[in-house]
Amino acid sequence: VIPIYRGFRIKGEIGKAYTLEVRVGDHFFTSTDTMRSPVSPDSLWFIAEPGKEGGGVIHLSLTDPEEKGNYYRFVAKRLNKDDDYLNLSGNILDDHLFNGKTIHFPLIRSGSNIQDLEGGFFYPGQIVVVKTCMINADRFLYLSSVSNQVGSTLSPLSIQTRTSSLFEGGALGS
Repeated sequence: VIPIYRGFRIKGEIGKAYTLEVRVGDHFFTSTDTMRSPVSPDSLWFIAEPGKEGGGVIHLSLTDPEEKGNYYRFVAKRLNKDDDYLNLSGNILDDHLFNGKTIHFPLIRSGSNIQDLEGGFFYPGQIVVVKTCMINADRFLYLSSVSNQVGSTLSPLSIQTRTSSLFEGGALGS
């Protein structure tokens, strides 16, 4: 069993760096990250998909700041339905194609969180909380490499990709 720690009571301050140290036996693994300034969505709206019995997609509009090098992660949680915030299709983005512009894209449930009868759709009456997370370049590369690895192993002709890590000391993870 792999131990997992999740803390929801720790509150950080924008601009400050935080370090996580994990000790396993005599080995120490560390990871440091800085809390970035948030960028909130301009708007969210729901559009029902034809033939999906009311199911549809939540759309998001967001204006990216002028400075280059912004990296985003989007997660969503359906209140009274999901235990945790879950990944969305295309949930990690960098701003190299839309720096300083307003973008619009759909938020589609994906991966293991669509194994219920609702597939990748949201439904009227559900209360959905969407989080827009600002991440740094290292976390973006880590999450991209994990996503690529998971996606490539679903094919019998998969090509192994190198997964990066945010830990020093030889551990994989973030």
